[in-house]
Amino acid sequence: MPINSRLGKKMELDIQRLGINGEGVGSWYGCTIFVDGALPLEKVYASLYEKKKNYGRAYLLNVIEPSPNRVDPICPLFGKCGGCQIMHMTYESQLRNKRQRVVDALERIGKFKDLYVEECIPSPMPLAYRNKIQIPVAASDEGIRLGLYARNSHDLVDMKKCYIHCDLGEKVYQSIQEIIKSSSLHGFDFKTGKGELRHLLIKTAVATQQILVILVSAQMPTSQIVEMAKKIINDNPSVKGVIHNYNPEQGNAVLGSLYTTLAGDDAIEDLLCGLRVKV
Repeated sequence: MPINSRLGKKMELDIQRLGINGEGVGSWYGCTIFVDGALPLEKVYASLYEKKKNYGRAYLLNVIEPSPNRVDPICPLFGKCGGCQIMHMTYESQLRNKRQRVVDALERIGKFKDLYVEECIPSPMPLAYRNKIQIPVAASDEGIRLGLYARNSHDLVDMKKCYIHCDLGEKVYQSIQEIIKSSSLHGFDFKTGKGELRHLLIKTAVATQQILVILVSAQMPTSQIVEMAKKIINDNPSVKGVIHNYNPEQGNAVLGSLYTTLAGDDAIEDLLCGLRVKV
């Protein structure tokens, strides 16, 4: 990288491809530059915020020439929440990119030549397809908060709706969110290690319309958490069980090793290749 490429350096880049984390990839005097939010076929203006010997990372300042595959993301939290990286691409171009990643890996890492890779089969549901969601729960001056982490941080982004979460799971999330916020429980604070609730997990068996809920806390279940579990089931007929998970550790692991069934069943049933299975 040129010696004058200090942090904050402004640069104009032609984006050639996507990186493995969905960032645009360009080149500056032979050095690879990763730009979050940039797309292939775009000319962008960016500001360098990290530099290494062979690569750098830059903030996207302006799209000078947009890609024909750029669209307005449906989610208002896109770019703030760390959950989705390429929602600003057309679905067709997302599929082409996935196929190209397979080709690149086989050629560059596997050393295969003259490959033929089939096109990706498009999903009938490009949105509302996820059957599991993990929601961090945190403390704040305004009370308990639920949301998703911003990219590469523990900063919580308030989330009222997730557009890739399945419809039934999202409906139950809306209900549980209100139950938690109206309770006297406290969200977890990573700095102090205090607070009861750390995470909310919702697992949906779409074929059978059954849901399992897991409440993760840093202490063994209290009477308040047990009563909350009962209310979750009473208010949501599709919820077949609420389980408590004990995780007192300060690390990034969402789940601990100890589970306790608080209300209902400890599993749900789903259909897999015509077989009814417990999950």
